[in-house]
Amino acid sequence: MKIRSKKPWRILILAAAILLPTTIQAIPVYHQFKLTVDRIDSCDPSPCFVDLGESYFGGFAVDDSLLATNSSNVQGLPESFFLPFEFVLWDTFSPFPQSDFVDYRGAQGLGTPWEFDVSNGAVVAMAGGVFGLGDVPY
Repeated sequence: MKIRSKKPWRILILAAAILLPTTIQAIPVYHQFKLTVDRIDSCDPSPCFVDLGESYFGGFAVDDSLLATNSSNVQGLPESFFLPFEFVLWDTFSPFPQSDFVDYRGAQGLGTPWEFDVSNGAVVAMAGGVFGLGDVPY
């Protein structure tokens, strides 16, 4: 007895799906932020280079897969980070010595992931930062 499929194209599609290589690429999602000076504890060395109320704008990008869940403390590293702050620049695409960026700093220290709170596909809170030579010995 011969068994013959009435729809041989299904077998071809299945074989092609198994045999052809597939590439899944992440899409970076860029987030902008604004930092406003609301307190100055000291200016050492004097004078201060910032004033109360001054604002600085920066941004970071994360993999879109990080935004696929509604959860707290989702771990991951940004794909990029950029923040100009007076005469200081943190830029992952121009690391030290072109900028002050050396590495990321997460909750567990240097080089560890940041933690993101994600709700409805958006970052609503984050814990993490950047590290530069001026941060030594911290």
